[in-house]
Amino acid sequence: MHFHRLKYFLVYLSPLVVATSLSLNGIWTFSAIFVFFILIPLIELFLSGSSKNLNAIEEELAKKDVFYDVLLYGLVPTQYALLYFFLNQVSNESLPWYEKAGMTTAFGMSCGIIGINAAHELGHRSTWYEQAMSKMLLLTSLYMHFFIEHNRGHHKYVSTNEDPASGRPGETLYAFYIR
Repeated sequence: MHFHRLKYFLVYLSPLVVATSLSLNGIWTFSAIFVFFILIPLIELFLSGSSKNLNAIEEELAKKDVFYDVLLYGLVPTQYALLYFFLNQVSNESLPWYEKAGMTTAFGMSCGIIGINAAHELGHRSTWYEQAMSKMLLLTSLYMHFFIEHNRGHHKYVSTNEDPASGRPGETLYAFYIR
């Protein structure tokens, strides 16, 4: 196995963190917030990223390499396993509201990281089964309309006034949010 590929397994760190938050009690149910919004950004301050891009030949080889597809496809059952675990955990009537809030926040992060980001990639694929997996992931976030709007709206009108998903030149984040 090529060791440079091992870094791509880090995508499964996020479901592990979310599952940990769902497993814990008390304030620890908020541990996903700590990891994703404090710990990882702090670590990134001390790491240097790579600015290297693949050349055309490497890119073609990577597109044909099933390793990356398997990693991506594996996120679908992973997200559904987390959904099942989340629903079982929060259905416990004896849990205090703040633990349910921590668990809901943790699963919400999984929906953003896996449910939307991975779905975005799969939604750009051309096979019916990859697009079906995209919709399955978007379903866990109750965001299935993204599939249609993103591919048929945003990509058609990207960065024009007809694209509601793009900020206008000079528009602040707050003005964009309100619009």
